Amino acid sequence: IIGYAESAESDIKRVGDTRNAFIACPNCKQLYQNQLRLDLSKARVRFAERDYTMDNAEGVAMHATAVMNRMTLIDAEQQYDRIEGKQICTKLQHILEFTKTDKSRSWAQIQASAHMSIATFQLRMGMRFEYAEWKDCLQTAKEHYEMAVEIYTNEKDELS
Repeated sequence: IIGYAESAESDIKRVGDTRNAFIACPNCKQLYQNQLRLDLSKARVRFAERDYTMDNAEGVAMHATAVMNRMTLIDAEQQYDRIEGKQICTKLQHILEFTKTDKSRSWAQIQASAHMSIATFQLRMGMRFEYAEWKDCLQTAKEHYEMAVEIYTNEKDELS
């Protein structure tokens, strides 16, 4: 399935198809579930890191899409997932920095989505009251939610 998804994702670039073989079955169109969904989200990140560079708009968009999808599956209760979530937050910060300087396209959707991904992860971390830095996590979540809302408000015509 991973090989098919990588091949289909490469074809998407070539033919402009918008389906996503890492998320849904190409035959029945149902979303992948459970462990297969987790495995494919990790494979999608590896694929983006292997086949796309972060020095151009296409690569940044592929990385952003892959890591934001992966972030939705992070379990803040699991230590390994918390570490991975923090790493993804760092990647998203790099993506946000790139989008601030690149004028080749509009980045509003990816910027707002990146802020929402970071905020949601930080909120999940902050909801773990035994976690030592919960107040900092909630403050960071609030800041990123506010940045996302600002982008959505300022760019509402473009994003609709």
